[in-house]
Amino acid sequence: MNAKNLEQALRSAAPDCVIDLLTAIPKNGPIRASHMRATNQLRVMGTTNLLNAAIAAGTKRIVGESMTFAYGFGDHGEAVKTEDDTLQPREMNSKLQEIVDATRSLEEQLLASDEQGLIDVIILRYGLLYGAESASTRYMLRLINLLPPSFAGKKARFVLAGLRVQAFAPIPACPPPDPLYCSRRR
Repeated sequence: MNAKNLEQALRSAAPDCVIDLLTAIPKNGPIRASHMRATNQLRVMGTTNLLNAAIAAGTKRIVGESMTFAYGFGDHGEAVKTEDDTLQPREMNSKLQEIVDATRSLEEQLLASDEQGLIDVIILRYGLLYGAESASTRYMLRLINLLPPSFAGKKARFVLAGLRVQAFAPIPACPPPDPLYCSRRR
């Protein structure tokens, strides 16, 4: 997270687009809130440094990877969340608030830069990522089998990890869209 070295690297590379995939999620996925601390730091400070470096390097667009954590945790009912839904002000479980705050920080930093005209921004708010070869998928499936039947019926959105990679390929060439997918719209 060395801001100076990051800016130097981006100035040298002079990219048209930067994709922020900064994460430190454990191999088996986060089981406790504490497992997200390093990722939370990356979403706050890492995003700040990457965004500032991209702007300083004259990058035209930045794509940020967000997650459904911005909505908070818990039961959100049966309706599918959309970009028009309001975010709850505080997380009911205080141990999870840092995760929610970090995810929202990433989005807020990027949106503010877009609104100031400093850089074009796209934010992709994913659900849960999975894939056949993913250790976290295998671990999650083992955990689901341990859940009581009342919880197992709850729905969650899943994104096949391979599709996430394919989604980034056309982004630098497309015209500036609304900056936030699956979150707030201006």
